[in-house]
Amino acid sequence: MGAPAAAGGQAASQATSTSPRDAPAAAAEVRMVHAPVSVGKSGEVLSIEASFDNAHLIRQAFVVYRLPDGTLRSASFQRSGSAALAYVAVIPLDVVVPPGLDYTIEIERVDGVRASVFASRARMHHVQVAEAPMDAVERTLLKRSGGRRSTASARVESVDFGARPPNEPECQASSAEECPDAEPSDREVGDHYWKAELSYTYRLLRMVTEFSMRAGVILGKSPEAPKDKNYEVGLYYAAPSVRLRLSDSWHVEAELLAGMTKKSFTMGVGGAFLIGDPYGSKITLGFETIGLGSDTEFGTTFYSRVDFPAGDSLSLAPVIEVTDMPSASSFGVRLVGEATLKISDLFSAALRGGYQSRKSDSGGVGVGLQASVAF
Repeated sequence: MGAPAAAGGQAASQATSTSPRDAPAAAAEVRMVHAPVSVGKSGEVLSIEASFDNAHLIRQAFVVYRLPDGTLRSASFQRSGSAALAYVAVIPLDVVVPPGLDYTIEIERVDGVRASVFASRARMHHVQVAEAPMDAVERTLLKRSGGRRSTASARVESVDFGARPPNEPECQASSAEECPDAEPSDREVGDHYWKAELSYTYRLLRMVTEFSMRAGVILGKSPEAPKDKNYEVGLYYAAPSVRLRLSDSWHVEAELLAGMTKKSFTMGVGGAFLIGDPYGSKITLGFETIGLGSDTEFGTTFYSRVDFPAGDSLSLAPVIEVTDMPSASSFGVRLVGEATLKISDLFSAALRGGYQSRKSDSGGVGVGLQASVAF
């Protein structure tokens, strides 16, 4: 086997038989010039170029390459069209993957002699293939999530803003006989709701980090709701959302909501900015508005949330919400704390509780529970 000789950044080799002592006279008849390839790009073909003197003595020339699992494959040289004596062999993109591959160049002479003219099968030349930045991001995040891309969750929550007098005036008649169903003038109506929701998230972990679908129901009472409806409010909804990666520490979410209130069909939108580690310590600033028309307005919520780990299996999140849901005429403030416990790689549970109020002289507590499974 002829040893490659470097000259001007190229390797020049002579074809011999499989041993340097075999057919020494024939070694001088075929000469190859080749610039070794040291680096390849993941997801792109790898072109190996070479030129041959006395190419008419060669029956075929090819690159023999070895994959990381040890499998050997070959690619034949073809004329490249760029020069009379230039040839190229193309290694397909599906095998040009990190950490890299090894190759040697072999020829088969017209007299049947087969030889390596660059490197050898025993000592192949290595081509390093660097991991694409986005592939590295995906691999790192997938490892952190235990190799699981999907999460399904179930959540229930009860929220009480206290009680307030209704906006709709009570009966103004002069006698009870004219208003048999009149309520006392100091009557108060509860301002509260409960919520049940199912959600599913799939993580792509690339430019589109994840997409989600959630569906649920919100039922409650509001002093601003019609009296003839017993002040009841409600919403049945479904909302797809997508999270996009702007950088390692900046992500943005967008959501579209469709639902049905006590009155009619309604639409909503939502969005959020995430600052920090999307699956660790982060700050989330977001909003959601339901009811893009006055006839179907259900309310708007602005919120901020800070997630931080409190241990290997516990994370805490204080939440501040400013909201006029459900169907309120004024905004109230919710102060909520949430604790998430990772029970195993598959299961986690979250408990939240807090206090909320629309007026300084009234308010109530809120509690919620969420269970999640990853797969």
